[in-house]
Amino acid sequence: MRKNQQFLKVFIVLILSTAYVFGFSHFGAKAFGTLFAGDETYSRGTAVGGVNLEGKSAREALELIKAASTDWYANTTLKLHYKEKTIDLETEQFAFDPEGTISGLVDGRQNAIKVNLDESVLVEWIGRISPPLIGEEINLKDLTAKLAEPAAMLKVGSFTVGLVEFMPNKTNDEGIVSTGTVEVKEPSSDLELAVKEFDSIKLEGGAEFSFNRFIKENELGNMAETSLSMMASAAYIAILKTNFTILERNISKELPEFAKLGSEAFVSHVTGKDFVFANPNDNSYELAFAYSGGKLTASISGTKFLYEYKTVADGEEVFKPKTIKQFSPLLKTGQVNITEEGKEGAIIKIYREIYTLGNLLDTEAISEDYYPPVHKVEVHALPAEPTSDGQAPADGQNTGGTPAENSGEPPVNPVGPGTSDNGNAGTDVNKAPEARQPGTKQGENSGTADDDGGLWGKPNEVPK
Repeated sequence: MRKNQQFLKVFIVLILSTAYVFGFSHFGAKAFGTLFAGDETYSRGTAVGGVNLEGKSAREALELIKAASTDWYANTTLKLHYKEKTIDLETEQFAFDPEGTISGLVDGRQNAIKVNLDESVLVEWIGRISPPLIGEEINLKDLTAKLAEPAAMLKVGSFTVGLVEFMPNKTNDEGIVSTGTVEVKEPSSDLELAVKEFDSIKLEGGAEFSFNRFIKENELGNMAETSLSMMASAAYIAILKTNFTILERNISKELPEFAKLGSEAFVSHVTGKDFVFANPNDNSYELAFAYSGGKLTASISGTKFLYEYKTVADGEEVFKPKTIKQFSPLLKTGQVNITEEGKEGAIIKIYREIYTLGNLLDTEAISEDYYPPVHKVEVHALPAEPTSDGQAPADGQNTGGTPAENSGEPPVNPVGPGTSDNGNAGTDVNKAPEARQPGTKQGENSGTADDDGGLWGKPNEVPK
């Protein structure tokens, strides 16, 4: 009985050993032949990604796929985009399996290389864009497949994948993203008409908008520049709180009443002064205007931004106007006319600050607005000169001769016929031109009716 048991054990061991040797020699040789058969080659149409394997053996195909994988790592960039932020992805995180690809290769067909991306790496990439996104509902399976598409087909180049496409609740992220308001002191029917004509302007992704182009295309050339500038200023204030790019902006010589320092955008279809901006986002936005209660409001609606944008003013400085004194022979002694009250000038710098989760990320310099001061202009009477007896003449009395002859010096900036109120009719404020009366020539006596040529002597001449 004991001998039979020992024989049975030996018999079972022999059977198992024989089956192992037979199976390895049969199936192992078949598998090895599939991978490294030197005689068999792939038929026409066989490819992995962009690698053509027609007429290649399995060993040659494996080497070609490995070389293509190395080239893909070296010459491919992948980016993940969400709203305003785009990050670069590490291509080495994609793991290729050339051997597994050869094992499952379908002869005569287009094949994809087997590639794997760990889910933990994908979650880490999403967190780099914005940590709160990790808690959002995101289709990671489809996102992984989308990111792996270039790798699976061994496509070399630059590829960007949008994250928002894989967020089911992305439609809940819409609304008004920014507003800008301008105070309108007096009711304006022209402004009401302009608001109606500029109703619901669609700002396509990657496109730019020009006020003057819109005016020309819609034949709105009869609108007042003030109304158009009010609308452009309101839009400018709203745009400062977005990531929109300002391509052209102009300001007036003097700050208008409706605008605060640093908030004006001047538009004139006559002079070609324009306000142009661009939407750099993939999504489209809408610009709308509303006018009521003495306020003009511009609002921008669309997908809410990832970052928070704030407008910051700095470097504000006020310039006091100077007083320019001019003299006129037409005024009586002591009389002063104010032809220009004057106005303060100012300068200010505007910046856009970008915040993420309450932390300052970046600062952009937007503009430096400068309004020169308007100087005060006073027109005075010519200074009274004493007579030969040491007494000053009465008001309005002229002692004869030209002002230059009376004073011995030319008066400063006389104002008379042919000179504008601001004293700029061909005169230099730093140079004193000669004073003349209408119809007189230089050196003529403007204070006497007739010129007797000195026939009767001088008025104060001592008799001989």
